[in-house]
Amino acid sequence: MKQTLRITSFLFIVLSILTVGCRLGKESLDATKERDAAYLQKKLIGQQVKADWFSAKIKAKHDSEDLSISFSGNLRMQKDSAIWMNIKKFGFEVARVLIQPDSIFVIDRFNNEFIAEDLQFVQRMVNFPANFSMIQSMLLGNPVFFTRTLTSSIENKQYKLSSSNGSTPKSTYWMDGRYQLVQMKFEEPSEKRWLDMSQSEFVMQDKSPFAQKRVLHMDSPDTGKMTVELEFSDIEWNVPKSMPFNKPDHY
Repeated sequence: MKQTLRITSFLFIVLSILTVGCRLGKESLDATKERDAAYLQKKLIGQQVKADWFSAKIKAKHDSEDLSISFSGNLRMQKDSAIWMNIKKFGFEVARVLIQPDSIFVIDRFNNEFIAEDLQFVQRMVNFPANFSMIQSMLLGNPVFFTRTLTSSIENKQYKLSSSNGSTPKSTYWMDGRYQLVQMKFEEPSEKRWLDMSQSEFVMQDKSPFAQKRVLHMDSPDTGKMTVELEFSDIEWNVPKSMPFNKPDHY
């Protein structure tokens, strides 16, 4: 039972954090001019970050009802193929993670454990959709659960796109006056669960804004309340990187 709890907690952290060019500045333009949903959808889709390779250093802080931890590490991603990460605490590697389109592998050096599961297991564990495409999009700061049946409005000087009440999950996106995606929220009211991610500190990747800072909040009867803060630095685009991952013989 204790081993299962350790594995579950660790996979929560992995899934949670699975949130360089000219700096755009901290101040966001206010949304003041009315725009219809079709126009805003076109802007949102057109500004998605696209890259065959992405790598960065990360700093993260995870807070939940069962666990609070901060750590650093390195992240490497090959489009539609693999996401690799090592996690460090006090300068020492405590874990290494490899996510593939259908699987997740974790070397947990702290507990001397090796974890190999399919992504369906992770989805069942958190009781929220969690496929490879979703994790990849959220790491790049792109919209997920996107539907074209949206309505538009201006709320608190930001453009707001909302899906219909019949959508599952109900999706809401907020964009600033530069049409940067500054927040997205997904709700399943009948299940009493929701996920919210805000983004800031944008830099340009080609012609697309990439958020260097993310804050993710999640709440459900299965996970309880959880917050993850994530910061990217030393970002590289389209530079192939190795993803070393070998299971230790003694695990």
